[in-house]
Amino acid sequence: MSESNANSPKEGLLVRALSGLIIVLMAALVLDVLWGVGSRWLGNLNTKLQWGILPNGQAQWTEELARFLLVWVAMFGSALGFSKRAHIGIDWLIDKFHPGTRPIFTILARLIVITFTAVVLLYGGWQLTSRTFASGQMTPALGIPRGFVYLAVPLSGCFILIQSVRDLLSPRTPSDTP
Repeated sequence: MSESNANSPKEGLLVRALSGLIIVLMAALVLDVLWGVGSRWLGNLNTKLQWGILPNGQAQWTEELARFLLVWVAMFGSALGFSKRAHIGIDWLIDKFHPGTRPIFTILARLIVITFTAVVLLYGGWQLTSRTFASGQMTPALGIPRGFVYLAVPLSGCFILIQSVRDLLSPRTPSDTP
């Protein structure tokens, strides 16, 4: 990320909000996995000792919640990586072109990213999410609508689209970034 964009208050707020969300999701994921392992261990201990006061095995919801949290962390992590230009990109290819033509190919690449994000992540993700909510599918262990899992796709797409439009409007090329 260049110096000028790093100091932009709006971008700073967006990246901070995304970072904070990922921290909360990761903390929840770690606690969930620890609870799952701990409840499984206590369940095994309970079976051996036959105390009857400990859980009888791993809490059923922990594995399902861990999968869902991992989806959200991955989707929002990719959006954060995109915002910080830490993703695998086509910058390497653009840098191979003549310096005079790089701005044209940079704009073309950014338009491709915007199109992909709008069509696949936003439109496709929203279609998937809304149809899943409409179908009434519930998760087996948690009993929540499955659409909440898929909601990560269009929401992370919003972050990527915002950053993509900012990049398109920015005069810098990929070689301008550190």
